[in-house]
Amino acid sequence: MKILYKKPGEAPEIRDVANDLEALQDLVGGYIETVTVGNMVIICNEEGKLKGMPLNFLVKTRSYTEPIVGPAIFCRTDHWDFADILDEDIEKIKADMGWGC
Repeated sequence: MKILYKKPGEAPEIRDVANDLEALQDLVGGYIETVTVGNMVIICNEEGKLKGMPLNFLVKTRSYTEPIVGPAIFCRTDHWDFADILDEDIEKIKADMGWGC
């Protein structure tokens, strides 16, 4: 699955990863939780804030601004499954977040 992967303090990078729970948990360092933003989803560590993981970025949801801590994955969904992120999604994320890299 094609994703945009972002660690705190580092530039985002495009990766191709297995679309399975174990691979996603490995990337975020534990149990996963999702934050839906438009037609994309951010996958992050469910216990990241409790574990004191460093702030990665802030994301505006419909009702508030959510701090995302620890490593994060951007992808899409296809019904109940995670799916490849699109090139236009990556460009929009980078522009919206100010990650012009």
